Amino acid sequence: MFLRKRRRIKASSFSLYWEKIFSALPERVGLGSITSPRGKWNEGACASPRIVELGRLHPAKDSRIEEFRTMQELAVKKEKPENIEKQENIEKPESRADRGQAEIKVPVNKIIPFSSVDGPGNRTAIFLQACNLDCKYCHNPETRALCIHCGDCIPGCPTKAIYWEEGRIAFSPEKCIGCDQCIHACTHNASPRIRRMSAKEVFQEASKNLPFIRGITVSGGECTLYPEFLRELGMLCKKKGIGFLLDSNGYYDFSKDEKDLLPYIDGVMLDIKAYNGEEHKRVTGFSNEEILKNMRILAEYDKLFEVRTVVVPGLFSGKDTVEKVSKELSPYVRKGQKIRYKIIAYREFGVREQYKHYESPGEEELKALKELAEQEGMQDIILI
Repeated sequence: MFLRKRRRIKASSFSLYWEKIFSALPERVGLGSITSPRGKWNEGACASPRIVELGRLHPAKDSRIEEFRTMQELAVKKEKPENIEKQENIEKPESRADRGQAEIKVPVNKIIPFSSVDGPGNRTAIFLQACNLDCKYCHNPETRALCIHCGDCIPGCPTKAIYWEEGRIAFSPEKCIGCDQCIHACTHNASPRIRRMSAKEVFQEASKNLPFIRGITVSGGECTLYPEFLRELGMLCKKKGIGFLLDSNGYYDFSKDEKDLLPYIDGVMLDIKAYNGEEHKRVTGFSNEEILKNMRILAEYDKLFEVRTVVVPGLFSGKDTVEKVSKELSPYVRKGQKIRYKIIAYREFGVREQYKHYESPGEEELKALKELAEQEGMQDIILI
């Protein structure tokens, strides 16, 4: 009896010890709450009573992107508020469940329990499936599209983790050994190894890692294709008091913020593929006008945690991009904002075969780009 009591005391003391340690850690992204630029809460939004299934998509095609948006609009009722001015202390419904609506489930490619490269500190990283850009140097091309259920991946699976079920591809995570045979067999830049999960389910899985993480980062693919899911997950993080970051290509329109994301995120890690519009189209197939606009909006709201540029000599001008991005962001840095600029050397790992011919920049070139960013006023610069 006495021994049991001592064990309980020790366990309690151990718990209090770690609680004190983690509560003392400085929170890099604790930027506080911010009211939405939309102002009044849109009570008519998210009115679909059913779970949203986002169907088949090859997001590299314009027509399919429009199809994706149409499907979102059908699944989620939109109503634009008349007043878009910022308001404080607005009473808002807590979640879809609180409003009597079904949870949205999104395709989750993978969940990394502990990551040190997806934001400050140790974090759980959530990777969603599907992207609306077609970057030539994409290092995760299997996250670009949704599975079209062609079945090409089934014969090569050695453990039968992928199989037919009611005319669709099904996946059993328990049987998967991570050999990637299904990824190599797919010709659609997709992955059959996805799970459809709600924000609550994702948060419950990430919560298993507490208190050993400082927050959650959602990446992709492109995570902002699923804004309502992000909002729900952001609310859960706020309630628990842990950080919440987005890793995005910047194509969600933060100027309207129709899904009211800004109040529930601590910051965005934004990819700037190229500053010049024509170069950006060459790299991704799409314009960067929306992306640059969002960079400025996020900086205005102090929600721009990090900007990243992958330097690919011969594909676009890294010097032009680093110089102009730094010049635009330096006024915010001088005001005291902590915006990191991560300059990344292109590497061929994971890149599609037809785009592996690009060369990596040398160390001297990267150092010169860092010096250029410093000259323009950036302070926190990381070379990778």
